[in-house]
Amino acid sequence: MTMTPSTIQEAQSLVMDTLRRGDGWHVIVDEGETELWGDELETWFSMLAPGESFELLDIVPNPRGTTPAPYVWVVLSDPHGWHRTEEAVGVKGPAPINRDLDDYVGEDDPEGAGVETHLFRIIGVRDEVMFEGVQVFEGVTEEALRAPMDQFGAYYGPVRIEWDKHPEWTRAF
Repeated sequence: MTMTPSTIQEAQSLVMDTLRRGDGWHVIVDEGETELWGDELETWFSMLAPGESFELLDIVPNPRGTTPAPYVWVVLSDPHGWHRTEEAVGVKGPAPINRDLDDYVGEDDPEGAGVETHLFRIIGVRDEVMFEGVQVFEGVTEEALRAPMDQFGAYYGPVRIEWDKHPEWTRAF
């Protein structure tokens, strides 16, 4: 079933709705048939030239479900180069990215938004800082406090995650 929007405004609205749900697009572009997800979908859409054609075949449901987590984390630094295969700085999680919260990454105190932002450090066996980042929370939960370490840092052998200004939130791996 072809669902291609007829105006750029319709397409932009559909892209934003798709991103908020964590879904993807199954499209035909000049290069052929492909699926686009998350940042890749957003980048592709922003680079479309006026009048450039594409055919939206389907909106692909997020394989992890349609509800994004009530938090978003992003890696801000990799001081010792632990993440060797690609650039760690800017890596976000968890998938699907909660686009509503992602808007607050980088804000110290998003007034009136009902969210909190906190800095974290993932610590290694030699007590070294492996990664530093920031997380936006809708509410502090055990899952949210462990998320950057469990979802990103686990591969590198961390021993704990620490939270700036909240020593009581420290969690061991």
